[in-house]
Amino acid sequence: MTGVLVRAVLFAGRHRVSLVTGAVGMVTVLVLILLPLAVHYSAAHNHWAAIGAVAGLGALVFAVIATIVAVVAYTGSTLKPVLTFAKLTCEETFPTLGGGAFAWPVDMILKNNGYIAARFIAVRVTLDGADFYQSNPEWPMSDDLHTAQWDGGVNTIIHRHWDDSPPPLSAFVTPRTDAMTFTATFDVVADRADTITKTHTVAIAPPGPPTIARDDIPVMVTYHPQ
Repeated sequence: MTGVLVRAVLFAGRHRVSLVTGAVGMVTVLVLILLPLAVHYSAAHNHWAAIGAVAGLGALVFAVIATIVAVVAYTGSTLKPVLTFAKLTCEETFPTLGGGAFAWPVDMILKNNGYIAARFIAVRVTLDGADFYQSNPEWPMSDDLHTAQWDGGVNTIIHRHWDDSPPPLSAFVTPRTDAMTFTATFDVVADRADTITKTHTVAIAPPGPPTIARDDIPVMVTYHPQ
C-alpha cells in the first residue's frame, strides 16, 4: 500500500494536482475502511481491545500522513528544470570593420522540458581561436575578451514546457590566427538545473574581391594632332 501511495503522490506532484486534497482523500478512505472494522471488533470483544484498535487506527493514520508529507518534500526537492537549446543560430562571420574585426550575430531560444520553472538563467559564450572586439550592452565582455555573458536575473523565468529567447548577441570578433575558423562554446546555467553546453565551429568568410565603381576607372585619352 505504501508503494501505491508513493506513486500517487509523485503523479500528483508532476501534474500539479492539489497534494493537500489528495492526501486528505487518501486518509479519509483509510479511515472509512478501517473504522467500521475497529467498531465491529470492539463490539465483539472487551473494552480494552476496542481502545487498542482505535489507538492502532490513529497510529496508522498518522503514519500515512507522515509518509505523504515526506514523499511530497522529497518530490519537491528533486524536481528541477531541464533546459535545452530549441534554436541556436551561429552565422559565419564576415568582415565589416577595419583592423580585422568580423561581425558575428548569434540568436538562440531556450526551452524548459522540466517539471518546474527555470529561474536565474545565465548564458556564457567562450571563444577559442578568436577574441571579442565589441558586443551589445546585454552581453558584457570579460577583461580577457575571451567570453561574453548574459545574466537573466530574477525577472527571467521560463515555465515548464515553455521557451524564451535571451537578447540576441550582436558581436564583433577578431581571430587570433590566420585560421578560417574558431570555436564558440555556449554554457547555460539556471537555479537547480544542470548546466548545458553546446560547442559550434564558426567559419570566417573570406573577404570578397574589391569592388570598383565605374566612375573610379581611369580613362586614357590619346590626342592625335591634325
